Amino acid sequence: MNLHVPSRLPLALLAFVAARAAAQGPQFHLDIRQDQGQMVWIAMAPDLLAAQAIPGVEGLLRLGGPGTVVWTAAPADARGKSRNVVPSFAFAAGYRWNAQLAAFDAQGIRLTQPFRVDGHGIAGVSAFTAQGMPRDQLQRLDAPDDPRPAAVDFVLATGDTVFHLDARRNPVVGPPQPGRPGIRTTAGNESGTDMSGLSVVALGDLSKFPQAATVKLFMTFPGDPGYFHQGSGILIDPKHVLTAGHCAYDKDLGGYADKIWVVPGYSATGAATNVPWVTAMSNWGGVEPNGHSDVVDVETWSDWRTDRDFKHDVAVLELNRPIGALTGWLGITYQLDCDFYKDTTFYLRGYPGEGPYNGSRMYYQDGTFDSCPTKWEARFEQLSYGSQSGSGFYRLDSNGNRWVHGVLSHAPGWYPNKTDCVRLRDEKCDDINDWMDDHRGTVADLTPLSVRCTTAVVGLPSGFARGSSYTIEFACHNYSRASRSGSLTYSIMISSDDTISTTDTRLLAGSRSSVAIGALDTLDLHDTVTIPTGLAAGTWYIGVILQTADGRSGNQITLAQDVLKITVW
Repeated sequence: MNLHVPSRLPLALLAFVAARAAAQGPQFHLDIRQDQGQMVWIAMAPDLLAAQAIPGVEGLLRLGGPGTVVWTAAPADARGKSRNVVPSFAFAAGYRWNAQLAAFDAQGIRLTQPFRVDGHGIAGVSAFTAQGMPRDQLQRLDAPDDPRPAAVDFVLATGDTVFHLDARRNPVVGPPQPGRPGIRTTAGNESGTDMSGLSVVALGDLSKFPQAATVKLFMTFPGDPGYFHQGSGILIDPKHVLTAGHCAYDKDLGGYADKIWVVPGYSATGAATNVPWVTAMSNWGGVEPNGHSDVVDVETWSDWRTDRDFKHDVAVLELNRPIGALTGWLGITYQLDCDFYKDTTFYLRGYPGEGPYNGSRMYYQDGTFDSCPTKWEARFEQLSYGSQSGSGFYRLDSNGNRWVHGVLSHAPGWYPNKTDCVRLRDEKCDDINDWMDDHRGTVADLTPLSVRCTTAVVGLPSGFARGSSYTIEFACHNYSRASRSGSLTYSIMISSDDTISTTDTRLLAGSRSSVAIGALDTLDLHDTVTIPTGLAAGTWYIGVILQTADGRSGNQITLAQDVLKITVW
């Protein structure tokens, strides 16, 4: 970044800033969405120092002090977004700063109201003033637009944090994109008992769409080590789950979850409470029809992260594998009018885990909402249960598309028999779609999934005979914004463990001269393989390695959740 330091910055503070910025640790960024040709400045000042004019921008910024640092935002990329590194000292515990953005374009200069930066991150971010104004009028613009909480992106493995801000003059939410059934699902339908009660989803329906897009969450938090918390969610694209904010970030439990597992279509014969994941699911009756996914990245919003404001109790989870390609996913959209929620039938599925329920089965209900306590919430006047948090509520339109409008959040303490859900509004839909687009590259990105045998085998996974041939099928998913057409080469491998690598035994070198696959599409590929006669009897695993270069490396080998376990005799 280009750092501009005012001439009156104390040398001692300058040395302190340089030393802290050089320290190793998690990275912090401001991602700023900009209009084409717009220039954006970022200012930060310790808020305990006496106010003082900032050289070069007097009359513009409504904050200041001898420690103020002002710099120009980085140039925007092709998608109109700039990434700006913020020294990690700004977010250290015990430090507090004021910050402000100023944006300049052909229509004038606009400012945000000052917002806070401290050990909890960024809080109190508000929108720009509504109109570009002449410079001599800027200081009289004290009333911000309706505040827009900043989206916050947190990487679980590294602690890297990105705060998303918007400098565009007239942000426009793009058209909603409908969901799709999964390649491993059959068609399901909607049914319910109205919002007054819960009905269990039949086990045979868990592999149908849209039921299969509902997920169960298992979470661990640093403030409660060794205990597995539970929640619910819904897939909104192949690699992203919408859920409640407190299923991913809870200040009372130490902040962000250490670990989150996502299991679509989960069921169990016994209680699912506090079960160590290292224990095989078969040991305690758990069933995961398409495996599970690990969460690698979490998006929340500043007002939930900093102030625990339940109006913003929403999170989006990025997964390590596009499991939604197998199960299907639903689109997201919004409606600002409360009457829409009171007049439209919505469907809700989740995993209640509070007595008399134990979290082992999916339940459903449907109906209309009764009221909207705030413009961010919708309420139905019935009791909900622990672990239903994060259940997505959606509607079915006349074209057969299903649209998620928000998630179940909490029961307001003063109304124990009422349930508040958080509604997605235009700004959250915009943030979510932008974040998912960040993860979908502009070059096709193929991933192999769900290896299975389509040959009739008695007692599968037993019954693979050495020297015999079997038809192996795997799904190939394109998680990107680009279509792909061309040749595809791959290897079908057999391994003594569920970690497939290039050193394992190759059963087949496969190729296709022409494979066409659209953005977010999935197709099945089939080949016949022969079990080697010299293979030792016992347990083996069949997986796939894609060998055609694409938009992202590191995801072209089937993970443990996608290999086929067999017994050779």
